Amino acid sequence: MLALVKGEADAYMGSESVVANLVQTGDLKGLVLVQKSGRGQILPDVPSLSEAFPEGEELADMMGQMRVLAAPPGTPEGTMKVLREALKSAMANQEMLSKAREAQIPINYDTAEEALRIAQLRVSFAEKYRDAWMPAYEKK
Repeated sequence: MLALVKGEADAYMGSESVVANLVQTGDLKGLVLVQKSGRGQILPDVPSLSEAFPEGEELADMMGQMRVLAAPPGTPEGTMKVLREALKSAMANQEMLSKAREAQIPINYDTAEEALRIAQLRVSFAEKYRDAWMPAYEKK
């Protein structure tokens, strides 16, 4: 990011919490927030991709961070239901959300079905543009 601040780089893509201080001090300008909709918790003046571009929601799915909590194969569906509900409840805990905001860590909960949809979308995107990115990958 220092290269960007010094004018030696054209762009940087990082999490909202990482660039927040530099955007808030005016050392960087926030162009878009890589999320489907709504404004960020830390940088509410930066538009989301879906606000900035017609295909922004799909782009957010392609570019956004996603972490998936997984269980071993064969885990009983009843256990999976309990784990999903516990995670959803924990991620709605106001004390935890307050501490996350203070630490400038955005928290978003999606269902297992949504995580699978996004993963499948990313695979199809990679396959669709394989001819464009493969030559650069093969040079390494």
